[in-house]
Amino acid sequence: MDYPIDTRGFENRNFFLRPGSFFKGARLWIDGQEVPKGPKRGYYLLRRNDGQESLARFRGFLDPIPAIEIDGEVIRVVGPLKWYQWVWGAWPVILLFMGGALGGLLGGAAVAVNAHLFRAEMHPALKYFLTAAVSMAAVVLFIIIAGALQLALHKPNP
Repeated sequence: MDYPIDTRGFENRNFFLRPGSFFKGARLWIDGQEVPKGPKRGYYLLRRNDGQESLARFRGFLDPIPAIEIDGEVIRVVGPLKWYQWVWGAWPVILLFMGGALGGLLGGAAVAVNAHLFRAEMHPALKYFLTAAVSMAAVVLFIIIAGALQLALHKPNP
């Protein structure tokens, strides 16, 4: 689903944000073409209706539908996730503190998936059920992999 962007300087243009996927970040589109990268990392080069160039960048971390900053003005295409959604969906990040790189990988992946699920168009109860399932799956997978690594690395001497 694309999200239209309504801001000064881009009136009557087909300007929208295409949300990120699991493998590609959010992207900006104007008049049927993807907006090109800007001169600096993380920036995009926009051409306003009057011909002037503007720089845009995404604001937000892990949100598949981030806010956009254009020349210092922050534009929210959709409202931010609520604090309780972040708490509910991001608690698997504690695996990082329990299991280093493995915990960080699994916990971070679970948080990213949960953020996508909270942005999906589905019944709210289903969102919470699925995010709980993803979080618990990350914990179970962590226990299984960590246990297997522990067994493999610490074989008893005969």
